[in-house]
Amino acid sequence: MKTVFSNRQLLVLLWMLLPGVIFGQSPPTTSIIGGTQIDITQAPYQVSIEDAADGSHFCGGVILSDRWILTAAHCVSNVTSVIIHAGSTDQTDNNVGQRITSSNIVIHPNYNAMIYGYDLALIELSQPLVFNHQVSPIEYANPCNITISDISDLGPTPGSSSPTPIAFLTGWGLACNFCSTAATHLQGVEIPWISPAQAMAINLNHNPTYTRVVSSLNLAFYDPGKSASNGDSGGPAVINKNGNLINVGITSWGYSPEHLLPSIYVSVYFYKTWIEQVMGYAINSTGTDLYTRDKPWDMGFEPGNAGQALWESESIWIRNQQDGIEEHQNPEYYTQGNSNYVYVKIRNRGCTASQGNEVLDVYWAKASTALAWPSHWNGSLSVAGNSLGDLVGQVTLPVIPPGEAHIAVIPWNPPNPANFVGLATGNPLFWADEPHHFCLLTRITGASDPMTTPETSDLWQNINNNNNISLKNVTVVDLNPADFEENITPKGPAKGATVLVGDAWGKGGTYDLVFQNANDYQENDITREAEVIVTLDDKLWDKWKEGGFVNTNLEILNEEKKQVKVIKAPAALKKLHFSANERRLIHTGFKFIADKISSKRQFAFQVLQKNSVNQQVIGGEKFTVKLPIPQIRVGVSQPNTFEERLIAEVTNGSGDYQYQWTTADNSLESTTSSITPCNDQVYTLKVLDLVTNLSSSTQFHFKASNTCKAQKSYSKKSRISNTDFSQFKVFPNPAQDFLDIQVNLNDEIVKIKVLGTQGQVLQTVVGKQQARQRISLNGFAKGFYILEVITDKNSLRQTFLVR
Repeated sequence: MKTVFSNRQLLVLLWMLLPGVIFGQSPPTTSIIGGTQIDITQAPYQVSIEDAADGSHFCGGVILSDRWILTAAHCVSNVTSVIIHAGSTDQTDNNVGQRITSSNIVIHPNYNAMIYGYDLALIELSQPLVFNHQVSPIEYANPCNITISDISDLGPTPGSSSPTPIAFLTGWGLACNFCSTAATHLQGVEIPWISPAQAMAINLNHNPTYTRVVSSLNLAFYDPGKSASNGDSGGPAVINKNGNLINVGITSWGYSPEHLLPSIYVSVYFYKTWIEQVMGYAINSTGTDLYTRDKPWDMGFEPGNAGQALWESESIWIRNQQDGIEEHQNPEYYTQGNSNYVYVKIRNRGCTASQGNEVLDVYWAKASTALAWPSHWNGSLSVAGNSLGDLVGQVTLPVIPPGEAHIAVIPWNPPNPANFVGLATGNPLFWADEPHHFCLLTRITGASDPMTTPETSDLWQNINNNNNISLKNVTVVDLNPADFEENITPKGPAKGATVLVGDAWGKGGTYDLVFQNANDYQENDITREAEVIVTLDDKLWDKWKEGGFVNTNLEILNEEKKQVKVIKAPAALKKLHFSANERRLIHTGFKFIADKISSKRQFAFQVLQKNSVNQQVIGGEKFTVKLPIPQIRVGVSQPNTFEERLIAEVTNGSGDYQYQWTTADNSLESTTSSITPCNDQVYTLKVLDLVTNLSSSTQFHFKASNTCKAQKSYSKKSRISNTDFSQFKVFPNPAQDFLDIQVNLNDEIVKIKVLGTQGQVLQTVVGKQQARQRISLNGFAKGFYILEVITDKNSLRQTFLVR
């Protein structure tokens, strides 16, 4: 691809020739030194700042709010407008994420370009960002949430083996000194903190002319081989303060060679007043302010800014064992004294520590899209004498310092599911197959942190107006191979969950039930890969029928079973009238079709209840649908002998797999479950589950004491070489019905062969003497194949997968 540099980028290249560099000034498509590629969901606060004229990346930035981006002053001191690109791992892919132009750029009034003092700027956006798991704000360091000593006293990032204080740096800066090319994907690196005095000493020891002052207004990070670099300026340095992520620094400058010298950041701590003056508000409260997040991007403001779906709090989760893993599970009913555990993460966004006498109450209710306070949670509602809600437990919270988080744990054994089977309906689908789903409500109360707005029966408004109330109404649908359909052959009822719908406040009303992708979900529509089947109880079906079957994007699948199918999302059952306190049941299930499954591993789906007249959201249910991804472990048998073999151990699948071992040069080594390896070789193993069509891969670096000469001879005989991908393209890959082949435009395809993995010819197609040709894959079973393309100049080979 031809690279064209703008005037700004030509100036940037000149900076790269100087011994002291500003990290922001670099050519496009670059990455952090010594880091690893990460997904944007690991740093959703990171944005790319792009040239307003040609869209090229030149700096990083940090999301403070939906309208404001914090960056380095030297990045934007000579421009009047920029583009902010948020939510994309690949900053060159303009089809992913959100790209918004700036409306205002505010440079710190004391910025000094000669010494890089006060190197901060705020960018105001022309329209607000839409928050999701790829685009989220982060709390910035200030005297309310951190102290000066915190930076040096902080322990390592959870899970890190490093004994020194650690910060997480991210960006798209150069991957090495004087690189001519670099990655386009976001990079991240953990790096230790050092004092400004230590940083200056390291710089002077390397070169006595490196005299630039690293002041107390700076932070320095240093680990030989790791650093920020050109193109990283304006990006964040993030710490984990007892479970709360805080942006402590903004990338500013560093001497060359960057990988051997400290990275210098602006310490955000000292700029709270200026940031608040420019943005017009503070992110912290005075006094104590304990809160639980309704969404990962919830900053605790009241009223909230987390959107409509306030029943998806990730600050609440259940584990079937007390293992501390922050991943939600459905509760299990135990009869032998075991227990589930409800975890709740509480943060203090105030400037004062809590008193240590605040109380956390956790309640349960049967899943419903229409919940009221307190009737659904205090045991006053029941069916046939069985309560539909009650208290899970209560715990007194410890002292929580400002800027920190605490995870409370409460044991819980849900009600016996047998109590609910068959209640309110004769259809055994309801309550019986998925009986363990419940909503959880958390409330924090205390004299130091009372409710901001008095509570009413409207639970949604209670949550939105009070940050110390949160709701979890999420079902995890864990599928297994038996839940899949082959060529739409039924294999039992669609797996999902039952929820209550209807009147919440004792007034009756007319409502719509909406079925859609979760609001913050950016991936494939689940209806492209699965049937979403909704089953109504008898009386709910009659209501819909009486109203004339009014709907959007629904198809009646089976009137006898009262089932409809979602054609595409969003879909809706409309104008369902409920009398006062009337509640009915619906079941939402998912049936994936094996030959339609893509590479997606997880889906998010919602059922919303809305007022039919004004479309106000009453409540909802979220379904997290997880597919059975094959889990791969590579073991070594008979180590340190000439009989060594690498053995694939695969779990969490059907047991019917196909294997593909390749080496670092993309050569196919084997299609069996084990191989005879060679020393110091990196192998990639791909495993395809032939039942579910799901695949996964892993890498294994084999090292041994022997030289593996005998095995090398064997490997050369069995190896099938892949051609460099730049020579020709094979797509789509994975394929289903056909395969397109594109060779060099100067070549003409003479013959095409499809081979089995053992080299046997399965199909031969005469070429059309053109550079591009399509072949049919009709009759090919799922699995890996080898494509051999003979042109008038070359013989090319490539592996491909048929789904």
